Amino acid sequence: MPDATATAPSSAAEFWRQYPRFLARVLWEAFDGSRLFYAWMTLLTAVFLVGANAWAVQVRDGLAVTAMSDHVSWGLYIANFTFLVGLAAGGVMMVIPAYLYHDEEMHDVVIIGELLAVAAIVMAIMFVTVDLGRPDRFWHLIPPFGRFNFPVSMLTWDVIVLNGYLLLNLHICGYLLYMRFVGRKPNPKWYVPFVFLSIVWAISIHTVT
Repeated sequence: MPDATATAPSSAAEFWRQYPRFLARVLWEAFDGSRLFYAWMTLLTAVFLVGANAWAVQVRDGLAVTAMSDHVSWGLYIANFTFLVGLAAGGVMMVIPAYLYHDEEMHDVVIIGELLAVAAIVMAIMFVTVDLGRPDRFWHLIPPFGRFNFPVSMLTWDVIVLNGYLLLNLHICGYLLYMRFVGRKPNPKWYVPFVFLSIVWAISIHTVT
């Protein structure tokens, strides 16, 4: 989403002036659409509110309301989590031909794949969170307030792998889109190493499923 009026930032001060404009433009593009788009978003919001109400009942009454047990320990939470992790890692299949095989025509498509990976990872993290039963105690994982228990606990491995992959993709997408916004050519050293790291990291996120 280039901005013809944007100028290349020449200093840190210029960056902090441009970046709020970039975020505002991103939000505008995210919420701008036709009547059909708003109708679809309204429907999704209604579905979200129903789900949020069901989760509130679970938080109040415990995981027993899900009818899961020792025999059926994984429900829709982990099923969706597994699907979304695979979807997030699938974005790498567009990154590989673009950067390993230098397919220039794939570079614009890579952004879509990376953004899809970001959305999928955010959803995957949310499904893990609601499956905790007591997400308000999540801070027990955060040093020095609690014990991270790495590498003993698989949950800590989830935290590292999922959040690491999310940060990598946020950096890649954010940097490339921001440079396009200000009308400058991206510097490969600021994103290409992270692209190759994300390829390796995508393999690691399958270990949590």
